[in-house]
Amino acid sequence: MKKIDVDDQVFSFLQKQAIPFEDTPNTVLRRLLFEKENKPRSNLKSDKIERKEDARKSIDTDTFVKSVLRKYFDENFKKVPPFRYMFDLPDKLVYFQNFNEQYSENLWYRLRKSALDKLRRSNKNAFICFTNPSDNLYYAIPIESIEEKSQSSDWERNDIEVNIDHKHRRWREFDWNIRKFLTENAI
Repeated sequence: MKKIDVDDQVFSFLQKQAIPFEDTPNTVLRRLLFEKENKPRSNLKSDKIERKEDARKSIDTDTFVKSVLRKYFDENFKKVPPFRYMFDLPDKLVYFQNFNEQYSENLWYRLRKSALDKLRRSNKNAFICFTNPSDNLYYAIPIESIEEKSQSSDWERNDIEVNIDHKHRRWREFDWNIRKFLTENAI
């Protein structure tokens, strides 16, 4: 199997096209590239309607992130520019990556070098929280643990791809059981 890099816009598009409990990035691309011409138009339209309805049910990401910060970390936090979801707390630095799709078995994220570098340089305990607000859950993983896995897996890219198999609580790229970092029914 070959690996490819995609930019944030393409990655976001793939996330929106994913079918919960079924898709990986490869299956989304396969369906979009090879099966679309075989699918009746009426099904395409109903898929779009279903996705819009699911989006309306989603929990607001900003509200979810701030609720998690207050409940599990600290009431006193401030945003760290230029990162939209990085927060400085008295003894921690917490960075949120958000995937907001209800009932999704596959959670996809990308950790950019700039955010990773900020977390690595911090003299505080640094965490990355991979969230799915629609399912009211998050994985809070210390940056040190991610660094260890990245190095032991010989990950050589600047950015880190994150594809979490939520059903089995595994980070696929590292074949890593991350169950111990999971918090469900977060807010």
